[in-house]
Amino acid sequence: MENRKKSSRFFSFVPSKDPGHTQLDNIDSFKAIYNDYPDAAFLIDKEGKIIYGNEASQILFGYMEDTEEPFTNYFIHNDRDSIKMCFQRTIMEGKAQRGSFFGIQTGQIVDFQATFTPAFNGNNILGAYLILYVPEQHTASIEFQYDELQRELSELQERGNMILESIDAGIWALDIVAQRFTVCSEGIRNITGRDPADFLTKKVTWKDIVYKQDLETFELNQSLLSEGKQIRHEYRITLPDGSLRWVNDQTIPTLDEHKKLIRLNGIITDINDHKILLHKVQHISYHDPLTNLPLRRLAEKELQRLLLKSEKFAIFYIGIDRFKYINDILGHTLADEVLIQVALRLRYFQEKGCFVSRIAGDEFMIIFPIHSRKEAIQGAEEILSKLRKPFRIDSYEIPLQASIGISTFPEDGDTHIDLIKNAHAALHRGKEAGGRSIQVYTKNSDQKTKRVFEIEGGLQKALNNEEFILHYQPKMDIQSGRMVGAEALIRWQHPEHGLLSPGEFISIAEKTGLILDIGDWVLKQACVQLKLWMNDGYPVVPISINISPQRFLKYDLVNYITSTLEFLQIPPALLELEITETHFLYNEEKVNSIVQELREIGIRIALDDFGTGFSSLTHLKDFQIDTLKIDRSFIKEIETHKNHATLVESIIFLSDRLGIDVIAEGVETQKQLEFLKATQCKYVQGYVFSKPLPVEDFVRYL
Repeated sequence: MENRKKSSRFFSFVPSKDPGHTQLDNIDSFKAIYNDYPDAAFLIDKEGKIIYGNEASQILFGYMEDTEEPFTNYFIHNDRDSIKMCFQRTIMEGKAQRGSFFGIQTGQIVDFQATFTPAFNGNNILGAYLILYVPEQHTASIEFQYDELQRELSELQERGNMILESIDAGIWALDIVAQRFTVCSEGIRNITGRDPADFLTKKVTWKDIVYKQDLETFELNQSLLSEGKQIRHEYRITLPDGSLRWVNDQTIPTLDEHKKLIRLNGIITDINDHKILLHKVQHISYHDPLTNLPLRRLAEKELQRLLLKSEKFAIFYIGIDRFKYINDILGHTLADEVLIQVALRLRYFQEKGCFVSRIAGDEFMIIFPIHSRKEAIQGAEEILSKLRKPFRIDSYEIPLQASIGISTFPEDGDTHIDLIKNAHAALHRGKEAGGRSIQVYTKNSDQKTKRVFEIEGGLQKALNNEEFILHYQPKMDIQSGRMVGAEALIRWQHPEHGLLSPGEFISIAEKTGLILDIGDWVLKQACVQLKLWMNDGYPVVPISINISPQRFLKYDLVNYITSTLEFLQIPPALLELEITETHFLYNEEKVNSIVQELREIGIRIALDDFGTGFSSLTHLKDFQIDTLKIDRSFIKEIETHKNHATLVESIIFLSDRLGIDVIAEGVETQKQLEFLKATQCKYVQGYVFSKPLPVEDFVRYL
């Protein structure tokens, strides 16, 4: 009973022109056509349930016979409504429908083309059949054999021409001996735009329509047929109107008993929509969405191509100086606009045969053809010149500076990885030197880069292993020679490199975010040391601690300081926090609020490195500070530069009138000390009295 029911349902999908054929004949006819078809084929009733799947559907999609399930089960949820509409249009309009969808093949999501063709019984549409083609899917385990294909084509001509002509693909057969097509289905017209009769009568040959740029590869693949190998390849054909269309061509050869090629059979399908979609996906994958420049992956492919040609070229690794500052001031939206305009200016070099890409953030890379290093430097200078003109963003005029690191092939590496790494090392050296520079890679810069990464990798370990220590530098009263305070300065007792100064690792700690943990360690350690001195009966003095801008704006700073002082029972007056003008740059209103809260607790605030930032003497009245520290760069030049001496006098005079204490940093000579004493400067800090000292030596000052 089950078989009769199943046969009855199959009969409605496979029409027959021969009234003498039985229902079973029609079932066998349909199976003969699709059972060995290389792509998955399903027979679907009008309700959308699968009642038959060929062998390929079982292998590729895991379909099990006699399981009536909705065909939508083989598509992802997001595409099920779309594929259902495609099926319904087929049933309602009686026309083949096709489209690209995402489906599930053996547990993986793949992109394939689905084709619905209506199944007629007389003039009635009783369902549809669905063919799923996965581009580049090789179905080696499901082979068309010539005898089977020939039998299927013969049956198709005799009993199922309607089905053959409604297939949304071109089916053809070529007699090699006679050099003529023996079969050319109506699908050929839909794909090529030409009458199938033109091929059957030799009015047009297939090579005539293959796009000329693809013809060489096409003929190379065709040569495999004489060896009895099936081929499945993709190429472009030219339509009568001159436009191009991508097709997938599967050809099955037949050899005679002497291994001589005598016949070709094949199926050709239109994959143009899929190729367009694939091109869009690839473009998105390999191009930056903000600037539309190629990303690093595409740049690496280009480098690999050039390396095979062994032609000389240079890599320019470009970094925008102080871009973080621009981002903080303007915000992300306007900062992104800056990057877009930078990319537009760099595109100028694409017209000169260069490959321009965006690597990440504010870093770009240009692959520049050269004959010598001198040309490389000239090219880099031209790039900087292009970027030097101010950028107009919104209502702002933004001056921009950049640094460039250069590596050249073959001098600086023979792989794309080494060349990029070495150009980046040169850029890093230029950034460390202050930016706005062109640096050519040398082995020395490579060593410096390795040292940077070594330090970066060791910072967290240093915190965990307690490798940091504090040194203390006295602050002295000029008139009495008495110590009035000290500054806590961090040092890294590196297990391999010995004692490292802050200049070697603090900037790296700021970039990695470890400066927050390191800053908390310094504050806590200095307070613990104060408590130990107090317990030992030493006449302690206030200790100054440098606080990074990142830590200063973190929400829990005030609470962390007060809880530490309370736990150790240390008077707030013994703690002074040193901040810089950069703190105010980030968020002046919030900084002033935190400063006021700390001062109300009793903690003193010192403005460090005064004169090196954005402020001027007129800003002193706006800063809520107790102490101002004149930067060592001014003190160093007071003996030789009259302007520096005048400026130092002005700072001291104005600060005194505002009730702000002044400390001169970096005082190293007796003449500098005498000058400061004459200008009524009260406090100094520097080698003229003492360098930063470890705890055991500093105790003598106490």
